[in-house]
Amino acid sequence: MNGTRTPTGPVLVLTALPVEYRAVRERLVSVRRGPSHQGTVFEAGWLNGTPWQIVLAQTGAGNHASAVLTSRAIEAFDPCALFFVGVAGGLRPDIAPGDVVVATKVYAYHGGKETGGGFAARPVSWQAPHELEQLARFVDRDGAWAGERPRTGGGHAPPAVHFKPIAAGEVVSDAQESALRRMLDRHYQDAVAVEMEGAGVAQAAHLSNRLPALIVRGISDRADGTKRRSDAADWQTVAARNAAAFACSVIRELEAGGEEPDGSPDPYAFLDPYAASDPDGLLVPDGFFVPEGFRVPAARPSASLAHRSESAPPLPYGAPAHRAPSPWPPPTSPRQASPYPAPYPSTPPSAAADGQPWTPGQPWTPGQPWTPGQPWTGGRTVSTPACRYLLHDELLDEQPAPDHALVRHQAVACRLEPSAAGTASPYVWLRHAEVRLPTPDALDALAVLGREHDLLGRIHRRARGLPGPGRYERIGDRRAVLALPWPLTRSGRRCGTLHSGWLADRPAPLNANRLARLLAAIAGLCDTLAALHRARATHRHLDPTGVLEHDDGRLILRDLGLAAHPPCPGEGPTLYRAPEQWRGGHRPGLVGPPADVYQLAALTYHLATGRPPEPGGAPPPSSRLERAPVGLDRALRAALAEDPGERPTARALGTALRAARDDLLGAA
Repeated sequence: MNGTRTPTGPVLVLTALPVEYRAVRERLVSVRRGPSHQGTVFEAGWLNGTPWQIVLAQTGAGNHASAVLTSRAIEAFDPCALFFVGVAGGLRPDIAPGDVVVATKVYAYHGGKETGGGFAARPVSWQAPHELEQLARFVDRDGAWAGERPRTGGGHAPPAVHFKPIAAGEVVSDAQESALRRMLDRHYQDAVAVEMEGAGVAQAAHLSNRLPALIVRGISDRADGTKRRSDAADWQTVAARNAAAFACSVIRELEAGGEEPDGSPDPYAFLDPYAASDPDGLLVPDGFFVPEGFRVPAARPSASLAHRSESAPPLPYGAPAHRAPSPWPPPTSPRQASPYPAPYPSTPPSAAADGQPWTPGQPWTPGQPWTPGQPWTGGRTVSTPACRYLLHDELLDEQPAPDHALVRHQAVACRLEPSAAGTASPYVWLRHAEVRLPTPDALDALAVLGREHDLLGRIHRRARGLPGPGRYERIGDRRAVLALPWPLTRSGRRCGTLHSGWLADRPAPLNANRLARLLAAIAGLCDTLAALHRARATHRHLDPTGVLEHDDGRLILRDLGLAAHPPCPGEGPTLYRAPEQWRGGHRPGLVGPPADVYQLAALTYHLATGRPPEPGGAPPPSSRLERAPVGLDRALRAALAEDPGERPTARALGTALRAARDDLLGAA
């Protein structure tokens, strides 16, 4: 079970018994069945809350069958990791029914030599791969996996997790005193559980380019003659569900590709529509064989799978359990870039500090300080314990919650104190939450800004288009502020938005040169979104005012949009909202990275043609552009698919847009 290998496909999960299969399957969403491959039936689904597709199969009992079917599945799907999940009998008094055993070593205990002097064991063993064992130990230390177990009415105590060897053979062991038990106690005294499939699975994984494989077993009985009694008490179901919960929690921690957009593996690479396609239109990458007629799941969900009521919506990658009262950021009415010199507001403040109107010829000074309960207006100053900011009216917005328990503000601002001298930029994107009534949702909105700040602190160096973490301040128990840096151009001016640079006063389609420039910039933004997705987060609110344009060609996210919020019906910008986000057809379990891909494709379509795409199907860009490469039509058509599972990944979309740009320049 040793070794490492580059992830190229899904995660393969195998089980032996129907109860084990059901325990894993109930944790997946959008499960689809494909036809049998050499007689073996496979199902594929998504592990909710992760970028991982799970291919699931049942091998039946015995090491021989498990070895054959494991090899068949590896050949068919080229998985990046293999988990065998099921039940086993305990061999030690401290291993209780319901406990989970992660096999650090698997013994094939039937190897040996029988002579007149007795039996001499010749054990064959396979050790767990270091990386998977370390992830499993982390999951055990973290302890959160136990909360994912289905609630049972039996009052079972939380299971313990043991990292010990197991023994695998071809005999069901159910006797305290037997020749088999004595042999195990003598030659395999460190084994704590006995089962019948692990050796076959480990051998197949070892022979398949050293595929990382981990055996996870739930203890269903003590292998001491009490198996029938344990089965009657339904310990098989409890043990299978505990093993499935733990294995799925380990899968959640798998590294989904590299951390930089530099050609490292993408967690959705095996669903890349631009890699290759079969004659029937099934889109798969080179070297990834899928049985004829098999279809990958149509959903790519992003919500974590916790056992909770149907009314509680699933969550985005890495978000704590909470309910968002309303989408944020709100739709904004874009305004022209400031004609006034820095660092003053876009329009003169309506009143100076003494309350008198400003008239031409008077000194222009920051206006009245803002106090809680007042509206934000350009020219006011907002103070926090650490800073003082001068508000601009560009992109300034105020949004009260429907129950008026919370008011959110956002605006471009200039930091006045402490002095911004020597910093990269004096400008910030200032977001503020003010609680008027201390309801749970309103108070949670204060923590949302903190979660975004923490996420940016972890990932902002992974892509050039991510904003810095900025400064987060919690002011008492009623206010919070997040100030993210607003970048400057090379000439020292504040970067504009995509709206000001591409849409303002420009309804006509782009010419070839500007189209090539746009495609290159959007392709870079695809890399930024891919880095965000690898961090198990999604933006879900891409619009022209939320993307900044640097004069070196880079596009930079103004903030992380809704990454710190759970999916909410009707979220996202109206013109670019993905089908699964609409209030009428909201499917929170499917709102994830594909929604970002859809929004970015819709935004690209709008910037290129001057018109946003019509819901339900837009004319190809080539019908509105004088010179549009065929690859652009194909890329946007795939990214604007109604079904989230049919859309490419962010990285695949970036690759397609770069190819379209190259075709455009080559034809020039």
